[in-house]
Amino acid sequence: MHPDHTGKLTQPELLRLESFLRSGASGDDAMSLSHAHGFLTAIVSGPEDFEADEWIRLIFDEPVFDDSEQAQDILGLIVRLHAGIAQALPITGRYSPIFEFHQAANAERSYGSEEWCKGYISAMALWSMPLPRSLGKSLDPLFLIANPQGQAQYALRCEHYDELCALLPTMAETIYQHWHGKT
Repeated sequence: MHPDHTGKLTQPELLRLESFLRSGASGDDAMSLSHAHGFLTAIVSGPEDFEADEWIRLIFDEPVFDDSEQAQDILGLIVRLHAGIAQALPITGRYSPIFEFHQAANAERSYGSEEWCKGYISAMALWSMPLPRSLGKSLDPLFLIANPQGQAQYALRCEHYDELCALLPTMAETIYQHWHGKT
């Protein structure tokens, strides 16, 4: 599968991909865009290379495309999303996760990183080698956001949510550098 275009996805392309992932055509258990972005980040960051067919089937839940043109478009977008992550992670400060945006009734916008974190964690489960203990602390924001254990952790997450989210790009870059860095 070779996408027609390369480079970072545009906002309209991201919205088109998100719309398909949220539609019934992608299947009941398809990932959201944010979940898929976290998942792909861990796929790129991890200790081994996965073939596109392996991770595509995990993102979509037996998608039903209108025609071959739509299939090529949507699958090309997800391949480009993966490629964009692979291009950004090696360059410190270039990677940026895609979080879900929420529109409140008062027109205030906020974001949620829980789905991104859950996606990252689900791909970590596919890694053939565990992350060394020395890097375990770097995962604290990930697990605290995705699954706070107990009231104290939940309160900490709520109080420091923005700060925890801001640590996720550095975490992803650190994990990537561990497995793929030339040190």
